[in-house]
Parts: sequence; C-alpha cells; structure tokens
Amino acid sequence: MPNHWDDDPFFYRRHLPHFTPDDAPYFITFRLAGSLPISVIKQQAEERLRILQLTKQPNADREALRIAENRLFELYDSHLDRALTGPTWLRKPEIAAAVKAKILSLEEEGLIKVHCFTIMSNHVHI
Repeated sequence: MPNHWDDDPFFYRRHLPHFTPDDAPYFITFRLAGSLPISVIKQQAEERLRILQLTKQPNADREALRIAENRLFELYDSHLDRALTGPTWLRKPEIAAAVKAKILSLEEEGLIKVHCFTIMSNHVHI
C-alpha cells in the first residue's frame, strides 16, 4: 500500500525506510570485518526483518518503529563497544592515524563535511 513518502524524492527503502534530504547531517558507523559474532548478526537480521514487517502495516506506529530502530542500533553498538570478539586493529595508533587522515582528506576534497568522528578499537563513528 503506497504511503505519503512514496512521492518524496529524498525517501527510499532498502531494509528500512530512509529519508535523505540534501545537506542533511548523517551519522555513519562502520566496523572491521569479524568484529561482531555471527549470533549478533543473526539477531540483528531477525530484528531488522521484524521492523521491516512493521513498516508495511498501513497504520504503523512511527514511535514504535523509532524505538525498535534505536534498540537495533543499541544492540549493534553495545557489542562493538565491548570489543569482545574479532579484530581491534584500530587500537594501533598508526592504523587509527591512517583512518583519521583518510576521513580528513575526504573533507578537504569536499566529498564530505565532518562535524565530528570517533575512532574506536574495532569501529568508527562519523
């Protein structure tokens, strides 16, 4: 069933609905391969599927969806923050420095505008 977002040029769907206006700030997290155990990845996939099913309901509760999406991010981020599994190469100063240099060079080239970033042992928040 179409909704009011379907005619919006900044809105698209992949696994979850996205609204992407020009010049809007984005929060991006990327992680090292192997930094999450398969059990967490499977749990995330199940939760993502549940949220996707909720978005397809004609009278989806937007607040409930927001809470579910936050819960999914908290699950993801809490496992990464503990760094109990997988590589922690970003803990090495020389590797963290290379990532920092790349982020700053992307900004210098005008490809992104960075408001802030944090390099953790196994992931990065921008």
